[in-house]
Amino acid sequence: MAKTISFSKSLKPFVKYQSPALLWGLFICVILLLPSDNISNNLIMGFIPSDKLIHFVLFGILGLFIRVGWAKYYSFFKNSLKPVIYTLISGLIWAIATEILQGVLTDYRHMDILDMTANFSGILASFLLYYIVYKF
Repeated sequence: MAKTISFSKSLKPFVKYQSPALLWGLFICVILLLPSDNISNNLIMGFIPSDKLIHFVLFGILGLFIRVGWAKYYSFFKNSLKPVIYTLISGLIWAIATEILQGVLTDYRHMDILDMTANFSGILASFLLYYIVYKF
């Protein structure tokens, strides 16, 4: 008799481990869909626009949540690349999706390639943060 795995059994651990990332991703969507009149384009350290830094930090935190979630989900695999690959794919999809949503759902926000770059840069930086927090 063949053993079958139900969808709900495989979904439950995913939701358990990825719930911080899902909640933070929802928070990012809300924040990025609000009017940005109060966010200035002042330069930080003379060359970093503050809105890009906000995108970088928001997505850096998201990347850390995603990475930790996938690491816990695949904890039984030693040295598996799946958590890394899935974090990159998930982060890239979220970085692109939030920018598209800004352009589609609002009249006051627009899709920006530089924001998307800051988003994904935050995801990439989260790997360094992950290794500092969890590996050292």
